[in-house]
Amino acid sequence: MTPAQLQQVRRSFDLIEAQSDQVAEKFYENLFDLAPELRKQFSSVDMETQGNMVLQAVGIAVNGLEDLEALRSPLASLGYRHIVYGVKQEYFEVAVEALIAAFRDSLGGRFSRDIEDLWRPTLTSVATLMTEGGLAIRKSRRGASLEFRGVAEPGGTQDAYLARFMPEGAEAETEAHAEPVVGSVPKAFTVEFVGDKTAEAGPLQSILDISLGAGIGHAFECGGRGKCTTCRVVIVEGLENCLPRNQPEARMARAKGFPADLRLACQTRIVGPARIKRLVHDSADIDEALSGGRSVAGREMSLAVLFADIRGFTTFSEKNLPYDTVHALNRYFNAVGETLDEHSGYIDKYMGDGIMALFGLNPNRSEHPCVDAVAAAVAMLSRLREVNAYMSDHLAQKFEIGIGIHYGTVVVGEVGFRLKRQFTAIGDTVNIAARLESETKNHATSILVSEHVRSALPAGQFQFGKSVEVALRGKSRRQLAHEVLTPPEQGAESC
Repeated sequence: MTPAQLQQVRRSFDLIEAQSDQVAEKFYENLFDLAPELRKQFSSVDMETQGNMVLQAVGIAVNGLEDLEALRSPLASLGYRHIVYGVKQEYFEVAVEALIAAFRDSLGGRFSRDIEDLWRPTLTSVATLMTEGGLAIRKSRRGASLEFRGVAEPGGTQDAYLARFMPEGAEAETEAHAEPVVGSVPKAFTVEFVGDKTAEAGPLQSILDISLGAGIGHAFECGGRGKCTTCRVVIVEGLENCLPRNQPEARMARAKGFPADLRLACQTRIVGPARIKRLVHDSADIDEALSGGRSVAGREMSLAVLFADIRGFTTFSEKNLPYDTVHALNRYFNAVGETLDEHSGYIDKYMGDGIMALFGLNPNRSEHPCVDAVAAAVAMLSRLREVNAYMSDHLAQKFEIGIGIHYGTVVVGEVGFRLKRQFTAIGDTVNIAARLESETKNHATSILVSEHVRSALPAGQFQFGKSVEVALRGKSRRQLAHEVLTPPEQGAESC
């Protein structure tokens, strides 16, 4: 193709891009007219997104027309994806005709016969490189030692209680990057696999194809079809160079609760340099990835953490029958549990007579986590009076509790032995909340909150008493903490 002809093709593609939605719609209309049996394969596909992906692939090929052979790897990667999803070789030829017809339908007289005669061999060459390269990849992977397992569809393995606080689609992280502009996509770039090696790559290759092409032993138990998460990676740098999640990946991400930077390597296509870290390295990791339910992947979140503990409970249990001890404890947990629930507090765990709760798991909730946590703490002391009235009547004793609250970054996820997993939060924020609770006894108060919590509260919403400096274990500097009062039984001081 001469330079003048190249310019003609590129100018016509500028016109095609300007009507991308219409072209994509026409393409699939023509495709299904030419091959009606394909319609069923696309029944659950977002056609607009899929159509834009097709045009983006065409645009990258157009930009590389001077040396189409240099795009062999990216086109082979695209071809393999289509073959994996059941697209037969003859359908690539049908797709060429459907695209030509879509261009003609959308551009009318601006898509002349001369332009069509330039486009047809171009698209045919692209289709050939996709089919030949895709079949070669499939053959090489069939010969690999890795045997693909039959893996279950992502399902609702999340327990019903946690689902109330972390509903599907409520992840705080979103796809914070836009569809890349075709003209800005480099023809070649490098991808660093942290701890492995740096690989050469071309646009629209999947991360998995780049990794395997570089000889990295990347796990992909389902054969790279987005049916498992063993190929999962973290995008350390370059998330903006990754295309948004396609439907198989988005579905898995929702099922597993993945944050935006945790991607499936087999589905994520890349158009620029990036630093990427594999997360599955051996058979134990593979089993973990296959068995894990929703929220198994660790992620960072900003939460308010509340610790509450009954003072002198050991003495109480020594003085009472086992039945009375368990009965009284459950009476207390039911009362404070209802209160936590009313203020969107997720009960993370029980520690004997202690309880830990998290606030802020659902980012769609308008109330600040600190407001929910402090309101819950004040209400817990109110409900405790009801519990103590019962205790006085039946056991001639009362409970006193201390509550500590801190706000900050935690890591949340499922941890534990594979037969007994638990969703939990870990990190320094959790430790500080627990230590604030233990300091309530030293300072003769029921509720202590950190400076982080108080600064997040609206002025005047809560009543505060004394402010104290506390020495927290593991902290070199003393921390400022604030007493929260519970009217009407204690004096009040305006915030």
